[in-house]
Amino acid sequence: MGRPGPTQQLNLLAGELVEVRSVDEILATLDERARLNAMPFMPEMLQYCGKQFRVYRVAHKTCDNIQPWNMRTVKGAVHLTGVRCDGQAHGLCDAGCLIFWNEAWLKRADTAVVKDSQISECGSAVPVSALGATPGGAIPIPEVLQWASVDGKDPVSGEVIYSCQATDLREFTSDLPSWNLWQ
Repeated sequence: MGRPGPTQQLNLLAGELVEVRSVDEILATLDERARLNAMPFMPEMLQYCGKQFRVYRVAHKTCDNIQPWNMRTVKGAVHLTGVRCDGQAHGLCDAGCLIFWNEAWLKRADTAVVKDSQISECGSAVPVSALGATPGGAIPIPEVLQWASVDGKDPVSGEVIYSCQATDLREFTSDLPSWNLWQ
């Protein structure tokens, strides 16, 4: 892993139509821990590959709810309209977190192909591809993603400890000092 993939900065804006890259394109950007610049690509994100969405928000900054509360800054990431983590690969977590999408995992959609009338109310469009899966069928999870979401086991209880974008937030963001006007 760790092969270089698409890394150009898209400088996306809210409302732009984007397409999530194919599984192979995304895997080419990831290191052996299924991360790009420390940002995890989670198994729950596979279902969105090849589909088009509107950019909901540019993720310039976010809150850190793990350590003592503070603001963090994020580079080259967006949130997509109607896209939240369903927790399927994380012990059925029901937090419903917004997913951070590194711009390298997205590309601008060909607006000649998808018209606004094809965009649903939640901002998603007709799938460009379905990963070869049948509707309602299971999406195959590449091996690197299967173990990337598990951080280990609790030594006392033996329960699985999961890691995700929310738990690893401090790894792919940086501190936003309180004196910074972006606060």
